[in-house]
Formats: sequence, C-alpha cells, structure tokens
Amino acid sequence: MLSRMKTPSIDTSFMKKTLGIFYTNGICAELLAQLTIRDANVRAIDLACGDGILLAAAYHAKTDLVRANGCRLTRVTRSILMQHLVGIDIVSSAARFAAARLLFEVSPRSSKPPRIGICNAMELNPGRILPALNLRSTTNSERRISSISLEPFDVVLMNPPFTRQERIGPTLRTLLRRRFETYSRYSTNRLGLYAYFIFLADMFLKEGGRIGLVLPATVLRVKSAEPLRKFLLDSYNIEFIVTSNDRSSFSESSKFREIMLIATKRKCEDQIPNDTSSRNLCSLVTLKKFPRNFQEVKRLVSEIQFRACNSSDVYASEFMSLRKISQKELRDEARNLFYLISASDSKAVNLWSNVGLVGSRKLVTLEKYLNQTGGHISRGLETLPDRGLPLQRSFILAEKSRATGLRDRWYMMKKSRRSVYCTDRRTGIVLKVPKRAVALGLRRLAGTSTVDVSRSPDYVVVRCFQSHTKFFAMRKREIISRIGSWRRYVQDRLGNLAIVRRVGICRPGTKLVAYYSSACMAPSGTLWSIKSVPREDAKILSLWFNSTINILQLFLNRVETCGSWMEFHEYVLRKTFVLNPYSLSKSQKKMLLRVFDNVKREKFPSLLEQLKSNFRARKEMDYAVLRIFGFDPLAARKLGASFRRALLDELMNLLRVEGRSSVEDCEHD
Repeated sequence: MLSRMKTPSIDTSFMKKTLGIFYTNGICAELLAQLTIRDANVRAIDLACGDGILLAAAYHAKTDLVRANGCRLTRVTRSILMQHLVGIDIVSSAARFAAARLLFEVSPRSSKPPRIGICNAMELNPGRILPALNLRSTTNSERRISSISLEPFDVVLMNPPFTRQERIGPTLRTLLRRRFETYSRYSTNRLGLYAYFIFLADMFLKEGGRIGLVLPATVLRVKSAEPLRKFLLDSYNIEFIVTSNDRSSFSESSKFREIMLIATKRKCEDQIPNDTSSRNLCSLVTLKKFPRNFQEVKRLVSEIQFRACNSSDVYASEFMSLRKISQKELRDEARNLFYLISASDSKAVNLWSNVGLVGSRKLVTLEKYLNQTGGHISRGLETLPDRGLPLQRSFILAEKSRATGLRDRWYMMKKSRRSVYCTDRRTGIVLKVPKRAVALGLRRLAGTSTVDVSRSPDYVVVRCFQSHTKFFAMRKREIISRIGSWRRYVQDRLGNLAIVRRVGICRPGTKLVAYYSSACMAPSGTLWSIKSVPREDAKILSLWFNSTINILQLFLNRVETCGSWMEFHEYVLRKTFVLNPYSLSKSQKKMLLRVFDNVKREKFPSLLEQLKSNFRARKEMDYAVLRIFGFDPLAARKLGASFRRALLDELMNLLRVEGRSSVEDCEHD
C-alpha cells in the first residue's frame, strides 16, 4: 500500500508556469480533508483532481470517521467509501495517476475501479453521465464501473488551477462567460481560472454541503476578486480560513501565499446571518508549526475543531493560533479580508489600529488629499508596445553600482552644466548627451539609499541628439518615429514624489519606500509617481511614507504576491492613510521639514538592518510622526521602538516562510 504522505506526484514545468497547476502537498491534503469531511457517508468530488492526493486524503478522513464511530472497516465498507469519491481532470496523465493512487489506497482484490473521469470540467453539468477510466487491478474479477453519475455532492474538495486571466485565451474566456452567466454579477474580466472553478463547485454542491478549497491568498485582497468574495459571503457560512507562518503555500513547489477555505453552503430559506452567535463564527487559523505526519495532522485538526467550538474568541498554542470573527464582520471587511491574516502576531495590527485612532485627526486618505490639491497618481515608466522606446535603453544611471540589471547599459561618468557624459558598461565607449535631451528619472528603488535623490538623479533620454543611434542601438528612422510619443509618456509621469508599487520588502536592496526630488522626475514602473503636489507637502509625505508607522500600515494592507514580494495597487494606495499637511500647524510643519533636512541625505542601509540596529534616521522620523499625533516625548520613543520591533518580527517571519534565515540569503535570489 502506498504511504499516505510520500506518494510521488506529477511534475511538469508546463503545467506550473503556463497553466498555474501546482499539486497539493500530501500533509496539507490530509489537513484540508480532515477539516472539511465530518461524515463518513458523504459523497465528495474533486473537479480538478490532478494526481488524486485530495481524493486519497478524503478516503482517509472517511475511514477514520468509520473507526471513530466504533465500526469495522470491512472490504465492502472500504469499497463503498471509495465509490463515494469522484475525480475529474482534463489532463489524461494526471487522471490516470489519480486512479492508480486510489487503487493502491485499498486492497485491489476488494475494490471496484475508482470513479475518475477525463473531461474538461467546465463543460459539465449536474446530472450528466460521464465515462469512467477503464483502470483497475488485473486481479480484480468484478465488473468495472463504466460510467459516473454527476449528481449534486455533499462535499467539494479542490485545489483549482490558478491560471491568471492574461493566460486565458479568448475562446475559453467566451466559454466561461456563457457557461457561468448565472454568476455574472459576481465575475469580472480580471478573475483567474480558480474563480470559475469556485462557481463550478457551487453548481455541484448540495444545499448544506461543504467546500474545502486551496486558493491564492490574493483572493482575499485584490479588487478584481471583490465580487467573488461577496458571492462566498452571500452564499456560504465561512467556517475556517487557514494560513501558515511555517510555509507560504499548501501546494508543492509553489512560493505564492495560499490559504485553505472551508465553508458551508447556505440553504435557500436561510437568511444571511447578521448575529455573532457561535454557529456563525469563522475561525481564522494560523499554523505556527507544520504537521510532520498523519498523527500530527489528526492532533492538530482535533485542536482546531475543539477550539472553534469553544466560547473563547482567541486561542494560541505552540502549534497554531485561532481567532474568531462573525460572518457580519467578514462582510463588513469584504474590501480587504487579507488584513485579517496579514500579520503573524496580532500586536502589529493592534499597534497600528490604536496609534491610527489617536492620530486620526492628522490623517487622511491619499485619495482625499490628492483631491484637495489637484494631484494625481501615475504608474511609472514601462516598456509598452504603444509607448515608443525600450525602458532599459533609455536610462542613464547615476553611477555604475546602480547598473545591476542585465539590460542596464549606460551609466553617468561625469556631467557639466550643459551635458551628461555616459559610458557603455559593456564596450566602454563614452557618449555626450545634451541636457536638453534628457529628463530626470529614477530607474529602480533597489540600492537607492537616500530619501532625497535630487543630487544624484538618473536620466532618461527623451529627445534625439547627435549620437542617438549609438545610444539606443536602433536605426535613426525607428528612433524618430517613436521619440515623440516616448517624450509625452515620460513628461506625463514627472513628479516630485515617487512611492513604491512593487517591492521585495526583505531584500537587501530595499532601503526606503518613497523618494523626493526637488526637480520633477519620472520613476520606472516599480514605483508610482505622485504629481502636482506642493514641494513642502512632498517632503512631508516622503517622511511619512518612510516612517515605520506607515510601513507597518502598508505591510498590513499589502497585496502579497510571493513570499516577501508585495504590490501596492493604485486602489490600495488611494485608501492608504497619510499625514495631512493641511491639518498641521506652522510649528508642526516646520518641525517635520527640519527632520526631513536632517535625514534627506543620510545613506540608509537595508530596511531589515535599520530595524535591527535602531538606525538613527529611522528613529528620528518615527519620533517626529508620533509627536505630531500628540504623544509626549517618552511615549513617542517607546511607541516608536514598539513599531520597529513589531515590523521587524513580521519581516523575519516572512523570511522564515520563504525558507530563509537572514536577509543575506536573498542577495543572489
């Protein structure tokens, strides 16, 4: 008999990179099945069964429930339990592997062939009869089952493919739109394939049935998935949201943050519950230590289920922490459910909430501030088909050490009043570029170590000059045809303040999250350009954004992509609270501008090093912000230290989740 945990799995790079298919880890499959299946007699289906690991885990959960009820596991019982499981997959090799896995889970002499079908699940409807795989033991003399009846099921277990919407072709997109027309109010054109599998699961699930899903953590946060979250909260009672501080994902070979979601389908006559009674509470479970074997899974599941039924709203042990929240609170937080699991320790959330409440009179959303000033947000420079010139070829970096990318070519050797002299780092040739042909830019945040970048700007070429064919390594006609649109594109992104859009927060090159320039600059696409705000305001905002108080806010509201990599989409940034310059007195403004002058040219080490060493400039920024909020000097120093310690703990936890022990492990990533 195959081991429950160490069965081989299919590994195809095409499935992973192109289709977003990652098969569930064996331990995680057992955990999900044990939390989802509560009755040995339930009929369960996996509509994207892959290598069958979730079906095998469902079989284990059912057999354990039989034993728990004091019944014997006879050959007939095992066969019946197996026949209650159905798996569907579009990949024939995966489906056959799943069938083979299930054959080995019970004695081949006593089992009928597993109920596995090869089909595009998106084309299925409840009630359809589907041919089953003709795969069985050669010693089995019983007649094989030739068909599978797809009646509504009691349980749907699934780790659906996470294929991004950009990779969904127009034909499939049209099919999905027609296929799930009844769910149109909950779908958007930017949903990944996993969302349609959730709709499909709903079609095959009985009222009162239960779903157990492995999903990308972004489903809790991104704006495109907000209607999907509304669907789940309108139609289901969410029982568990499980995440882990020990590893980022529940799938093999995946680095993207994932969650487990277990929910019960609400019956039509049930009202959407608005009370906070125990039966309507959702348990937010964070695993501190990952189970190593099936026995540890069993103990962990028992602990989770017992504490979920216990009256206490908060529980913590060596292996996990659990916090309860009502369905009404979930719906109230539907815009950002990731906030509920964004921190490994609730003290980080409490710190920001309490201090934000005290300083609320001095805070305003960035969106509201920009409306007051007439400013706006623009995404930084990128290489796009309709934007003229390639980004990497257009930049002249301030110094050679900043040319860290493979496609970075030019760096500044010296400059005069009218010209910039740049060197090709590959060939060593030197070109003279007139200053009238360039605009100020900021190529990347990695390695940029000062808040004020006015003295050492990068340059981006926006006009033709004598040697432009050598500079761009393109034909003259091609450059001339593109340079006009490129110049307009760059000029539309010139601003005094640049704020991070995408960042590896624990990377050694990450030192700050916002940059000020006295002259307008155009940052690259990893940053946002904040345009048309007064210079003094830009200085104050750069101080605020780089304070630990704000970085913790950003951390809690992030869109996490992979480990310590995170994004701050425009809708996230707009709702971010900032220090409101209009709420400050003259003396408060003067104090903040003095602090800005003190730290603006300080060379910051990596963010982690700043937090570990209580870097002087960081302490000064934090102290200034907390004093503006009204805290006395002693309280401001203590609170600043608490913020730095909380943020450091969270970032170190991210490193552990990534399987790294220190920031140095990230250097050659």
